[in-house]
Amino acid sequence: MQSKNVQGAHHISNADLNTRIVQMEDELVAQEISAQDLQDSEKRYRRLFESAQDGILILDAETGKVVDVNPFLLKLLGYPCDALYGQYIWELGVFKDIAASKKAFKTLQDNEYIRYDDLPLKTIDGRPIAVEFVSNLYFVDHTKVIQCNIRDITARKREEEKRKQTGAKLLESYKKIKELHRRLAEMEEAKKRNLSTMLHDDFGQKLTALSMSLNLIKLEVNGSAKEKTISRLDDAISLVESLGDQIHTIISDLRPTVLDNFGIYAALKWYGQQCKLRTGVDVIISGEEFDKRLPLQVEIIIYRIIQEAVNNAIKHSGASHVDLSINKKKEMLHFTIIDNGKGFDIDKKSNAGGKICLGMDIMQERAESIEGSLTVKSAPGKGTKITLEVPII
Repeated sequence: MQSKNVQGAHHISNADLNTRIVQMEDELVAQEISAQDLQDSEKRYRRLFESAQDGILILDAETGKVVDVNPFLLKLLGYPCDALYGQYIWELGVFKDIAASKKAFKTLQDNEYIRYDDLPLKTIDGRPIAVEFVSNLYFVDHTKVIQCNIRDITARKREEEKRKQTGAKLLESYKKIKELHRRLAEMEEAKKRNLSTMLHDDFGQKLTALSMSLNLIKLEVNGSAKEKTISRLDDAISLVESLGDQIHTIISDLRPTVLDNFGIYAALKWYGQQCKLRTGVDVIISGEEFDKRLPLQVEIIIYRIIQEAVNNAIKHSGASHVDLSINKKKEMLHFTIIDNGKGFDIDKKSNAGGKICLGMDIMQERAESIEGSLTVKSAPGKGTKITLEVPII
């Protein structure tokens, strides 16, 4: 009886032993698979490390010594394979600009991350290059390491510098063109002023004298001359008076004296009245009159822009009513011209044979010449709204 119990116990132990053997075999197979996976992973990482087109530098996180470096970085910096291994990063001449002291490395250790978007390096032969430098700290087999990714951005920086230089040249050219436009505008205004003075002082006075002479002749011959002669004198007097009115209009258009004497607000008020007299179109001026006058040249340009806008509304848009409002907001003057004309399609480049667009371009250039801005809103059948903003100088 005792013998059977012993045999039974021995039989159970063998079964357990067999089970354990199978488990151990499974564990060994799993370990072999895990080891193979690890080897495969390490091979993949090594291939990536060796073939990467960015520089990769591996440091011991405790000491700061170089433990590995990929071929791309060696080629980029010009170092032989074994020249960097075992060296402190801050002692390498090529890295002195980004890790000049142990303090910088300590910061990297503490923060576990550091990034430089544009840092200067020098190759072993002294050639300057620019790099993007990113470092991260992580564990490998329970050991802290720092991986530094270094990307060469020298070509990109060179292109950026070229673009900056090109932009600077374009800006300088724009400033020169702007100054040229300003000078041309001043010359044009000077010619208009001279012509206005000449018409007023020469032709205007002569026409006045001629009108007076004709009226005197009419008085002398009245009663003794035939009706036909009197009629011809009346026609001549009317013609001279009409010519005088036209010359006066030309003089005012060339250079309104009210602008020189009283400023832009008074000049625009006067201009609105003249438009009503000449064309029958209501040009209503509203808003606040500002006490401080702008420089005369700025006022002249503002006047010319508004004159062009109102002329376009009357001649090209067929407007019967134009509103011009003047407002001061902070350090800017706002001039808004709204008409009830037929409007036009801003996106089309050839409205009215291109005359409107050309006029808009000229207005825009004039606004920019005084550091102002011009916006135009229009649509077919909806009229036009033009806003001119000018800084108060």
